[in-house]
Amino acid sequence: MAIVYGHDIAPKNDRFVMLAEKAVAITAETASPLWFAVNFFPFLLYLPGWFPGCGFQQRAEESRLLAVEMMDVPFGSTSTILECFFLAMILHPSVQEKAQQEMERILGKNRLPTFEDRASLPYIEAVYREALRWSPILPLGIPHCTSADDVVGDYFIPKGITVMANVWAIARDPHTYPEPSSFVPERFLKEDGTLNEDDVAFAFGFGRRLCPGRHVGNATTWLAIASLLTLFDIRALKDAEINPDPDKLFAGGILQ
Repeated sequence: MAIVYGHDIAPKNDRFVMLAEKAVAITAETASPLWFAVNFFPFLLYLPGWFPGCGFQQRAEESRLLAVEMMDVPFGSTSTILECFFLAMILHPSVQEKAQQEMERILGKNRLPTFEDRASLPYIEAVYREALRWSPILPLGIPHCTSADDVVGDYFIPKGITVMANVWAIARDPHTYPEPSSFVPERFLKEDGTLNEDDVAFAFGFGRRLCPGRHVGNATTWLAIASLLTLFDIRALKDAEINPDPDKLFAGGILQ
């Protein structure tokens, strides 16, 4: 887990390990013929769960909830971006103040932002893009396989080779993003305050393996950021000192 997901397993009662162990235990139970008694006696499906031989109903519900938990708990991509956003606002209060000023100037003080406001809030969009760049969800992207021989620069890439796109390196390229460890939304704005053409699309992958939920994730994360900035001032705990080392800020791994 440390190599792939950047998660250091706790010595005892690690949440993710316990989830996996529980899933394995339930899978082993399904090997029992009694588990599938309903396949031989379909009428059991219509009897209450407390009836002898109908315990499979409760276990099936537990399995369903466990499956949902295993999918949702470790892979909170939207929440990952929002966590980075919260940290950025705490570390850079001037960015937060500037974003809130734009919100108040465009929306006033009597309503929340909507998707229709997005084009009118370039600085909020820049904050969202910088959050994506600052901490890519998939630092090494999704593996791709070449369908034909290719040459890129001085490199020959044969057919059938697995290729990993180093999204982290793209996002931290100092030639494209000066001072890449700093949170600077202005890098996505032109001199006149409008957005430039860099939409950080690489954060959602490439080619046929583009993130299928990118449009939903894009819209919901932007709306969450805009709404949070409208409603709250994000600050560190009173008397708390937060001065993280930029090089140690994010855990290493294929998944952030």
